[in-house]
Amino acid sequence: MSIQRQFGLGSILRVVALAVSTGIALRLSPFVVHTLGDHNYGLWTLVATLGTYYGLLDLGLSAAVSRHLTAALGSHQRGSANQIVSTALAMYLFSGSLVFIASISIALLARFSFHSPAELAIFQKLVLICGASTGLTVPARVFFGILNANLRFDLSAAIDIFSSVLRASLIYVILLGGANVTALAWINLSVAILSASVAFLLCRRASPHLEFRPVHIGRTIAKKLIHYGSISMVAQVADLLRFQVDALVVAGFLGIAAVTHYSIAGSLTQYFISLMLAATGTLGPVFSRLEASGDSERMRQTLNLGTKVTVALATFVCFGLLAWGRPFIVCWMGPQYLDAYPPLVALTLGATVALWQTTSLHLLYGISKHGLFAIFNSAEGVANLAISLLLVRRFGLLGVALGTMIPMMVTKLFVQPWYVCRAANLNLFEFYGVLGKALLAALAALLLPAFLTVQFAGPDLGRLFALAVASIACYVPVVYLLLFDHRERRLLLSIVPAGSTAASQAASAGGLT
Repeated sequence: MSIQRQFGLGSILRVVALAVSTGIALRLSPFVVHTLGDHNYGLWTLVATLGTYYGLLDLGLSAAVSRHLTAALGSHQRGSANQIVSTALAMYLFSGSLVFIASISIALLARFSFHSPAELAIFQKLVLICGASTGLTVPARVFFGILNANLRFDLSAAIDIFSSVLRASLIYVILLGGANVTALAWINLSVAILSASVAFLLCRRASPHLEFRPVHIGRTIAKKLIHYGSISMVAQVADLLRFQVDALVVAGFLGIAAVTHYSIAGSLTQYFISLMLAATGTLGPVFSRLEASGDSERMRQTLNLGTKVTVALATFVCFGLLAWGRPFIVCWMGPQYLDAYPPLVALTLGATVALWQTTSLHLLYGISKHGLFAIFNSAEGVANLAISLLLVRRFGLLGVALGTMIPMMVTKLFVQPWYVCRAANLNLFEFYGVLGKALLAALAALLLPAFLTVQFAGPDLGRLFALAVASIACYVPVVYLLLFDHRERRLLLSIVPAGSTAASQAASAGGLT
């Protein structure tokens, strides 16, 4: 399979995996809550929250393994690749042992927080089972890293889809039979082990020459992985500061009830961000391979094409949230939650400017030049908190959202483009030119969807869905013709799995090959 076909199929399946998991969560959550009851579901949510903190023990290694292994495979350095996977597996086994220790410690300390012996017993079981699930499957991240380094994002996404469907089916059947909350933990553990086993078998087929042996473990490789991973971890913590601090500010100044209203805007924005990351997350290893081969021209072409695609996609989703957000909130939550719409506008605008440059962000991670970006991210998080505190008293929910939007726009419009072009030795004015052209083409393509919205939009889910489909049908052909040149159109056709062989051959001279 050519690289462009791998990229296209992987991106499509990642979006499908996100849609499947989101749809299942929205559909299954009410059933689980009503079956378990508020109290038991609260215990499950508490333990699941602890599981998210276990993720920090990854130390950014997932990104490090993907980046360095992609470069090694792209330059055909088999010995280096063996050192990377063996060293990473050893480090992940150590992280997994820390998860076990942390779970046992939390279970023992829980006796000081729970007064009911029955409640304490349930909580301890959940913590230990979930800890075992995480501890046993942390090493499996190496296997997913191998698949991603081979650009087999389609296989990783397929495993995610399979896991989501299997987990949801088991939860529904078992809870319908009267099982208790601990059954959820056992299901998660079983599905996680099965997914890890499938990932191992698939990565052995993708890279049969890779060897997991203690002799390949190296201190130098470990230092490289830790250095790259620590920077990635700083950026991840900064993201938590940027996107999670808003709820604390709202609760502190406007009350707990206001958090629910603000979370509507925050949730919709997060779905927007997740969609874009799922669609473009395959680009990082592509840039790693291009850097390893020293092909700076194709790197430039890939950045330009990726920027056009992300601007076109993000601008349309932004239009949808702004144009249909108000009637959707009325249908989804009720008119009493319409105060979430102004924050939604601010958050969406800020996120859109940031997501226009998703490709450039993957470029920084792909060529290991994301160190300064992590610092920018941290500074943006601090500015977010400061501006939110300054504006919340005067503007309420909107002030908190503006605190997120303003520093995000400044950083993404001016700081990040300069740094990306400097780090990758690219022309800044050419980058802004591509960005501006893509935005103008997207705005022109939105004229007809805007007209349809004025004529037909209303607080009815069926009408909004039909309007969205009609708008996509109007938008895609226009932006395709206005934005992309002849070579890029043929390349995009080759990326689609159903693209013709002729298109794939014609695209082999450009960007992603």
